[in-house]
Amino acid sequence: MEWIDITFDKSRVNAQMRTGNIENAKRLETIGTIKLRFVKIRLNSGTDEYLITNYQKEFILTNVRIKRKEENLFC
Repeated sequence: MEWIDITFDKSRVNAQMRTGNIENAKRLETIGTIKLRFVKIRLNSGTDEYLITNYQKEFILTNVRIKRKEENLFC
């Protein structure tokens, strides 16, 4: 598990402005920085899946059932 700070600097805000997303640009400017948590989960098949979330580290995923690809992921 690793936490990463994503900073919405002027270049990110300006990119949103240039594409006409004024509301998003204002939101990014107001937020400033967001902390994201990257979690690696080893599946029963042996493959790794990565979750990216902004939930605090006290939040623990429980009862995760992963079904076939065409079905949903239940948490």
